[in-house]
Amino acid sequence: MVFGNGKPIVSKQSVWKYHDKGTDLGQAWRRAAYDDSAWPSGDGPLGYGDLGSLKPATEISFGEDSGKKHPTAYFRKEFVYDPGEMGVASGLTANVLSDDGFVLYLNGVEVARDNLPEGEIKFDTLTPGNRNSGEEDKYLEFPISTAALREGMNSLAVEVHQPNGTSTDLGFDMELLVFSDKSPAGITQRVYRLKKGESIEDWDEAVEIA
Repeated sequence: MVFGNGKPIVSKQSVWKYHDKGTDLGQAWRRAAYDDSAWPSGDGPLGYGDLGSLKPATEISFGEDSGKKHPTAYFRKEFVYDPGEMGVASGLTANVLSDDGFVLYLNGVEVARDNLPEGEIKFDTLTPGNRNSGEEDKYLEFPISTAALREGMNSLAVEVHQPNGTSTDLGFDMELLVFSDKSPAGITQRVYRLKKGESIEDWDEAVEIA
């Protein structure tokens, strides 16, 4: 059983590293050990153009030719998972804003994709169409497996793809929620029996959450 609501381990509008040079990075960039120290960083949402009701907090480059924009932009972020603080993870949910399609990797393992074809995704893979109207500024929910989650340092890698070279916008942001099957650390439950003559309305027991 999942306990309560998910706790954000990666928040919306947090800082991400990004690569907007329009070069094919192959597959190495997905891995946790990849060196992204030279990548710039910025707050989410990241991208360019209008994202429905939102505008990017960090504007990235689409290249020198507005008629031949880069087909893909890359994003990376590290986070720490501490089971003692957050509880043992029984589930994860990624809430992702993407314009137009994306693939999400956790420690190098693909855990979610949207608006992209099945099979191998390459740098120049295009989405089958634009993001549906009204969804450009929406965070869509993707339950993902905990199999790739590690205690300690973890890495998220995301590639966002375009439908064509003339698209007027690209956007990305996300949050990652951790669900636990036990009470989070710091919450304990104590049951107190009332003495004869004492009353809290008609209750026989009073429960205190410390």
